Amino acid sequence: MNKIFSKYFCFFLVIINFTYVFSYLSKISQSSQEQIISNLKFIRNLKISEFNDKISEKPKVSIVIPVYNGEDYVYELIACIQHQTLKDLEMIFVDDNSPDESYEKITEAQLIDQRIKILRNKKNRGIFYSRFYGALQSKGSYVAFIDCDDLYINPMLLSEAYLSAESKNLDLVQYEYIKSDYDRGEKYENFLAVVSDFTYFELKTPPDIKTLFVGQKNNPKGSIAVFDKLYKKSLINKMADFFGEAIINKHIFFMEDFLMNFSAFREAESFMLIKNFGIWVWNNNQNSPLKKGYEEKSVNAVSSKSEMKKLEDYLTVLEIVFQLTENDPSEETFRYNILNRLSSPNDLRNLFSMSYHYEKLLNICRKFYNWKYITKEIKKKVKIFCKETVEMSHDNKLKYMKIFEKK
Repeated sequence: MNKIFSKYFCFFLVIINFTYVFSYLSKISQSSQEQIISNLKFIRNLKISEFNDKISEKPKVSIVIPVYNGEDYVYELIACIQHQTLKDLEMIFVDDNSPDESYEKITEAQLIDQRIKILRNKKNRGIFYSRFYGALQSKGSYVAFIDCDDLYINPMLLSEAYLSAESKNLDLVQYEYIKSDYDRGEKYENFLAVVSDFTYFELKTPPDIKTLFVGQKNNPKGSIAVFDKLYKKSLINKMADFFGEAIINKHIFFMEDFLMNFSAFREAESFMLIKNFGIWVWNNNQNSPLKKGYEEKSVNAVSSKSEMKKLEDYLTVLEIVFQLTENDPSEETFRYNILNRLSSPNDLRNLFSMSYHYEKLLNICRKFYNWKYITKEIKKKVKIFCKETVEMSHDNKLKYMKIFEKK
């Protein structure tokens, strides 16, 4: 009886999602929100069940889940994944040396569902390393990433994404999702439908795929998130080779998804966006367990451990991206778009202007400005960008603009 109910509920849920959600682009109606909340509450009330089917040695999809202080989330996440119509999968939890009971809870769940695998870092390594570690250890034909406090809401998401990817032998499949704020209580707000600039099913091949990352040359922008994509395992291997061991070993908590997809869009040989298809609900939890290692606050928010780590990681990502595009003369527009996209938000500029990281940002600008392949047009834009950034800083920071005035 329960199996019959689950089957028809899945079908009902998908129909509701099509009807209520994807007719809206950036705004979701009240009735849609209520339906989504109802579906989400249903999934959050699911319990882990015993899995008695045969375990595949080469599953169709591997789900990689980095965990840090996730003891309050792992059970409901496993129950949610068990509700997927795709059963030929593996769940790879990468415990990032959590001080709580995350590892013990996952170990207990593994006794009930042997599709669960557990990897544990000997020390805290960060989300970027943990995702690659889990993905490279996976056995699935495709890899999906999910954070321990996120949930799929469409039970057919993985099966449909895998079918599209496998039938066309695609490296990278992107699907749309809904995100909202959620405080672990009964409060859900700020719903937003995240959709692409594409207006129809679209298959892209090289060299067009790379341009999707920042939308240069009048191309639409691809999503920089990792949780709205299915990655072919062979693509994961190419991404790891692209970065190399030194970069993968860097401790990165923020902008790690941006960096990972920087390699994905450059290495993928085929890409497809699935429109009007299942949803992923991302709980934009302000107390995300993956970020708890950096949640210490001080009277001055800018000097808090969390904010300083964020700035440090932003600059690390910039430096890596610039390093990996150093010898390509065709990268001037791409580099400028990356610089602008990562550093232009006013709140980020304000943080830079009030911290010692400010000088590092301008030094990166200087490296780009002196890059031998940069065009005069882009050079002019970089000067304007840096001038606007400096104007938001303290007066004693103005000296750093002299590096541009000499050119």
